Order: sequence, then structure tokens, then C-alpha cells
Amino acid sequence: MANALVFTSAFLISIGQAFELKVMRVTDNVFAIVTQHEQHNADNFVNNATFGVVVTGDGIVLVDSGGSYRGAEQIAGSDSG
Repeated sequence: MANALVFTSAFLISIGQAFELKVMRVTDNVFAIVTQHEQHNADNFVNNATFGVVVTGDGIVLVDSGGSYRGAEQIAGSDSG
């Protein structure tokens, strides 16, 4: 579980890099990722919704991967761009 917590911390820090994503704790292992509410555009990678993250002992489950490939990369914290 400690590895999941370290990974979660890195994940939550990395998702706010390209534009503002607000992370809200729902319960101990469930988080909501809330984006800016505006029209789809290149700057927000078509991420203008609320996404979810569930932390388990085996890893992290991402609920909704975003509105585009770039958006999914940002939410997952693996933006190679």
C-alpha cells in the first residue's frame, strides 16, 4: 500500500502541469479531478469534465481518460510532449 501512496502522490502532482486540474479527495482512496469549465480547445486538451481516481492495493484505477489522447496523457501523468 505504501507504493500505491507514493505513486498516487506523484500522479496527483503531475496532473496539474499543462493547465489547472483541481484534485479533490472524496474518501481515503477516491479522488475527483475537476477541470476548468470552458469550451474544448487545444490548450485544455478537450479536458473539461470531472474525472475519477480510485487507489487500490494493486494500483490506480482511472475513471474516464479524458477527451483526447493528450488529455489522457496529462491525467495519467505521462505527458511526453
